[in-house]
Amino acid sequence: MIRSVMIASLMLTCSNAFSQQVLWLKPLSGDKVNSNESINIADSTIALIKHYMPNVSFTDVVVNNSRAYYLLDEEPNACAGNKLKTAARMERYYFTDLPQTLSAGLRLYVVKGSVLDQQLATIFATEQTISLRQTLSGESLKVLGVVGGRAYGKKLDDLLADKTIQHKIWSRTSSDMFVGLLKMLLMNRLQAIIEYPSVVNRYDNAISQNIELSSYPVKEASPVGVGYIMCSKTAMGKSLISQFNRAIEQAYWQPEYFQVHLEWNGQLTEIELRRLFNQVYPFKREPI
Repeated sequence: MIRSVMIASLMLTCSNAFSQQVLWLKPLSGDKVNSNESINIADSTIALIKHYMPNVSFTDVVVNNSRAYYLLDEEPNACAGNKLKTAARMERYYFTDLPQTLSAGLRLYVVKGSVLDQQLATIFATEQTISLRQTLSGESLKVLGVVGGRAYGKKLDDLLADKTIQHKIWSRTSSDMFVGLLKMLLMNRLQAIIEYPSVVNRYDNAISQNIELSSYPVKEASPVGVGYIMCSKTAMGKSLISQFNRAIEQAYWQPEYFQVHLEWNGQLTEIELRRLFNQVYPFKREPI
């Protein structure tokens, strides 16, 4: 009897040795809007990536932004998806080599037909892009809405941190961050917001109340947005990142991986998205 218990215990120990645990940090959402969950790019892509990580056990933890960074700093095996890779973050966390997600770049959204929209349309007709710095220096953009604690990329982050324009920045940090900003824009409490087209498309029709939006590419932003998997800067985090790297390298070849990106980037044609896809993901053979 004792021998049987010892053997069972040994088998359990060996089994656990081959199963690594990860605390998968999922963003808390206070959104009350009916959105299409089938095109939640972070959830859809991690589901495909998991297929290539059979020895990793995922425990989902739903957290707000502040709590996520606390756990990444305090727990040895915490990871989060769809994160922008910045120099400051790379000093504190490990990142995957390839991104988990891809989308068209950040754009400046305004109410169609507004004074600001008319001014931007005139500039865009000749410049084909919009300088956010110049726009913020004008009188028509009184308040720009941003998501608090979010990284938008070095150029935009540096601009948004400029003390001379802080009186024009509204930072929202509640659980309904983006939806709240979109509602404020539609109510004219903000004159503009910065967001990815894929995110706006997810909610726009549900809450727009027949108010149309115009969007413009931002000069200070990259034309393509990518989100990486980020893990605690520990030995366990490094091991997990290595496994995520191998899994992503296998997952992005699958037709389903491209398809979820195509659904998420509904404003792009298949040819346009494939062009972006080829820029980000290395193809050594005929893809998909």
